[in-house]
Amino acid sequence: MANEASNNLFWEVIKNHNSKYKNLSWCANIYENGKIILSSLLTESEYILVSHGKLKAVERLQNYLKRKNVIYKGLCGPTDLVDDFKNIELSPKQKIVHSRKDFKIFISNLKMIRTDNPINKGFSLKVVGKNEWPRARHWAMQFASESEPKLDPAMVISLANKMRKSKNLFFLEKVKLGTCAMVGIRRETENYMIINLVFVPKESRGQQFGEHIIYMIMMYIYKTYNKMCLLFSDYKGKDNLYDKVGFEHTSDFAEISLINQK
Repeated sequence: MANEASNNLFWEVIKNHNSKYKNLSWCANIYENGKIILSSLLTESEYILVSHGKLKAVERLQNYLKRKNVIYKGLCGPTDLVDDFKNIELSPKQKIVHSRKDFKIFISNLKMIRTDNPINKGFSLKVVGKNEWPRARHWAMQFASESEPKLDPAMVISLANKMRKSKNLFFLEKVKLGTCAMVGIRRETENYMIINLVFVPKESRGQQFGEHIIYMIMMYIYKTYNKMCLLFSDYKGKDNLYDKVGFEHTSDFAEISLINQK
C-alpha cells in the first residue's frame, strides 16, 4: 500500500478482521483510469476510514455511501480529505459535528539511529511485568486524564494491559534513580512500529526523560524489528517533543464524530 505512514490504520483494521475470521462490513475503492485514487472502509466503531488519496474522489465516495445507505457515526483519515468529506456531508445541514480530534503523524528515520548517543548513558528499557503493572496502570489513568480531550480511563488501561501482555509496554529506568517514564508499542505496519502511551509523570518532567525514552524505544525497535517508529501526537503547543528529537512530521490526521441534526 502506498503512503504507508498516512494509511497506517488500514493495517490494524484489516489485521484485526483477518485474525477474527470476519469480513469487513463495508469497504470500497475509487478508481480513475484503472488506478485506485481513494480507499475507504467502515471500522468496527462504525467510522468511515479514508486513505490518503485525491480530494475529487471524496464526493464520489459520498454519493456511493448514500446510494448503498451505509450508516456511520463519524469520519477519520488525512485531515484534508476528512474536512472535504465533512463540508459536503454538512452542506444540507442533516448532520453536525459532535466532536473532533486532530493529530500530527510523525516518523523516525535512519539518521536518528545512533547506538553511541550520549543521551542514553545510564538509561535502559524494562519490560513491564506483573510486578510493575500497578504503577503502569496508575500512569495510564493519568495519561487519560491529561489528554485533551480527556480519554476514557478504562479504554487506556485496557490498551496498556494488552501491550503489557504482549511484552510491548516498557518503563525507562535510570541508574540510581529508578523508573522515570513509560512507552508502549501498539501495532505495526510493513515498515513501522506504532508507539503509544508516551508518558512522563509530573514529578519527573523537565529532565528530558521524554527525549530519553523516545531514543531508547526507537533504537530497540530498529535493533529488534529493523523498522522505524511512527506515532500520533495531539500536542498543539510550541516545542513538540518529536520535532525536537528529529522525527519527521509526515502528515495530519483527523477524527470527527457526527450526529443527526434535530
